[in-house]
Amino acid sequence: MRLKANMACDRCRRMKTKCDDARPVCGTCKQRRKEHQCTYFGGGGTTRGRPRKDAVLQRPSTFMGFDPAATPRSIGVSSRPTTTPKPPLNSAPAASATDDRHTADSIERLVEAKIQQMLGGSLTSTANTIGRDDSVARQVSPPQVAASVERPPATSEEVWATYRQTCQLQEEDEAKSDLTETYSQQLHCQPLPLLNIDLLRDTLDTCPDYLFFAVYLVIGCSIARTDDYPHVSFKALARMLTQVLSSIETPTLTTVQAYCLLSWTWIYVGDRTAAQITFTSASIVFDEITDRSVRRRHRPDSDDDLLRCCQSIFILKCMMVRKNSTFERRPALPPQLAPPKPPALVETENGNPQPADLGLMAYTVNLFGIFTRALAFVQSFGTPVQAEHWHANSNYHSIIQDLNNFETTLSQEHRVKRLRFEQRTIEEIDHQRLYWAPWFMMQLLFHGIQALINHPLLHLVEQRREACFRPPSFSQHTSDQARLHAGWIIHLIRAAAAKDFELHDPFLAFIAATTATVYLFWTFDKDKKAAEDALISFRTCVDFVRSKAEGESHLRFTLARLEMLEQSASRMSDGRDPRPRPSAAIEILLPIFEYCRTDPVDQILDGDGAVPLPITSEFLTSPHAISAGATPNPNNGTQQDTGATESGSRGNSMIDENTNFFTGGGEFGNINIFDTSDILNTALLDGSLWPGQL
Repeated sequence: MRLKANMACDRCRRMKTKCDDARPVCGTCKQRRKEHQCTYFGGGGTTRGRPRKDAVLQRPSTFMGFDPAATPRSIGVSSRPTTTPKPPLNSAPAASATDDRHTADSIERLVEAKIQQMLGGSLTSTANTIGRDDSVARQVSPPQVAASVERPPATSEEVWATYRQTCQLQEEDEAKSDLTETYSQQLHCQPLPLLNIDLLRDTLDTCPDYLFFAVYLVIGCSIARTDDYPHVSFKALARMLTQVLSSIETPTLTTVQAYCLLSWTWIYVGDRTAAQITFTSASIVFDEITDRSVRRRHRPDSDDDLLRCCQSIFILKCMMVRKNSTFERRPALPPQLAPPKPPALVETENGNPQPADLGLMAYTVNLFGIFTRALAFVQSFGTPVQAEHWHANSNYHSIIQDLNNFETTLSQEHRVKRLRFEQRTIEEIDHQRLYWAPWFMMQLLFHGIQALINHPLLHLVEQRREACFRPPSFSQHTSDQARLHAGWIIHLIRAAAAKDFELHDPFLAFIAATTATVYLFWTFDKDKKAAEDALISFRTCVDFVRSKAEGESHLRFTLARLEMLEQSASRMSDGRDPRPRPSAAIEILLPIFEYCRTDPVDQILDGDGAVPLPITSEFLTSPHAISAGATPNPNNGTQQDTGATESGSRGNSMIDENTNFFTGGGEFGNINIFDTSDILNTALLDGSLWPGQL
């Protein structure tokens, strides 16, 4: 597919006619004697590629006649530009069209419109499936002719020779077996569910050479441990593959798969802009081939393959969202992908109903959308909001509602008390990696969302829009939840390490990095034990990021920021203060909440852009403190109630920390990882929540 057509002027694009992209008036419009200057993406005649900021803000929120605010259509259902898509029954409410007016990035606007068109279904359920079932018969579709392409222009002989030599490995069984094994262990559902893992070996036999090369390239980047930073050779090969894919005259689903793998390659080498452009191309090609299938009234590709591509593009979009982008609100998912309303229930052996299993990837895709909202929520701290965070119509409670809805759809089969991870052997877990890898992603996403939306930054007085009194109960709740779920992140990382279960997905390191910023605010707690525990947990997150940064260049910048935050935390926030408080540089802190952020880190910090450490985490007085206050003090008399609890509290200031909630070790097995009422908010700060259980 040639992406040159995307540069057609607005009129030619609406009329679906050829455009020679001449400026200021194209040849087609000149022949029609139109006395105007051609516009491109709503901009002026001199605009090329990215439009002017004012032009983007003024143009309507539509793409090719499609309203992004409308409920997206299902795959296989025609959507004509002249008609307004009607929301199907039981669909999620459409997002407001005004949410799309606060961006100057045409790439993200284009992707959001196309993503909402293309998402149309959910993968087949993985009910009670742990690991790969080798007994399943492998059915191979009729072999397709491997596409061979000519050498793209402006490609060096060396790079083209490398491409051809790599494609020749498609004839070697040993090479294909190695690729199948490595992809299954390190890439499948980590996080992209792109290829059918049961048919992957046969896919490598019959796929076009560009898809084979895309698989080879992304695997090479994922396992590369080289000092050849910044992966110059991989970048050259990725650019060459981009030219190969853009030269395909009749793209197919394998082209979309290659684009997704190429986008993942760009993430590995740390080029966020190239990754965004690539998955934008994937979304455009995907929409084109599905429309073509509808017109021909047949679909050569299986529904599962189409839906894997849908979910992969959606995940890439969620991962690569930028600050102040159009993705501040989670897009309304079509009913095939969104959890059913009301949730589908099945009866258990004891007759109690429970949610039906939708499959791990269906849950993970749902959480990716919520995680993106959580990132936007953290980045919005200090900016004007329509409603205070404790109000029912606030973004905070909207995210909480999404999480509650998610929990109502989560099958009990995937909960901790059913799986008993720590009671399984290392060999058993490794053999069932195809299940445990996406399971860890789901768990870390859920707790990462909770840690983000309850981030200590929420309590910064300096970042409030205006002076207002914040309800102490709300502040205490957010503080407790931040400690609880940040502790779960630490516990999950340690549990995986204890079982020698390597988490290959670099996005998990990004979740750990955001959690490290939560612990940063507790490393200077007035309680020395709490501060020591927070420092240990902070370093656990940093060590996990460091273990992944060796092969992923974009994580090196995140690691550098975390290390600088640790150093700057002990610096003075104001040199005139005789007793300076520890502080963290805000210009280093905020970029951590953007994945694949690779801009240089300033070594010179601006003292005005600092936030104080620590932040108060105790807002309510416990009964224990009240009792202690009534006891005469031989030194100072009766203690006064100052409205704050003792600093030794661990996660719930309403409860005496000496209270013994558990009467026996056997009850630990009933802990529900997603139900905080089971935990009673007694999480320890260092993450060692419940010995022997995850």
